[in-house]
Amino acid sequence: MDIKYVPQECIKENPQGMRYCQFTAIDEYSRECVMSIIDEKSVTNTGEFLVTLEACMGFKVITVQTDNGREFTNRGKKERLCQFDIAAQRLGIIHKTIRPFSPWQNGKVERSHRVDGERFYRRSFDNIEELRKVHRRYTSR
Repeated sequence: MDIKYVPQECIKENPQGMRYCQFTAIDEYSRECVMSIIDEKSVTNTGEFLVTLEACMGFKVITVQTDNGREFTNRGKKERLCQFDIAAQRLGIIHKTIRPFSPWQNGKVERSHRVDGERFYRRSFDNIEELRKVHRRYTSR
């Protein structure tokens, strides 16, 4: 599971200059992919995405693997758990993190982000609603 910023230049009408993000989760076995466009990169949004992930996948998620971003973990930084870790514990999901500065350990998601950039984010959209509509169509292929 990982987060990627949506390039700002692909959204023409963005008066507040918001930075939108794409969540991506890929099942290791089936390669099924779940993606979502969100308004901000935050622990609240990552926790909410994890809660909806099982419903989208259609099966029990046992383990998630993420990088060490603040939106996913506080390990090694603070004593208390972040919202993502709390959501994972509540759902009975094991949360594994990759080694710092080792994106190849999350290679399937990183490759997906590259392919999304090549196929999807080179286009130009009038506004965020159009982006989300086309993104839903793109991810249901």
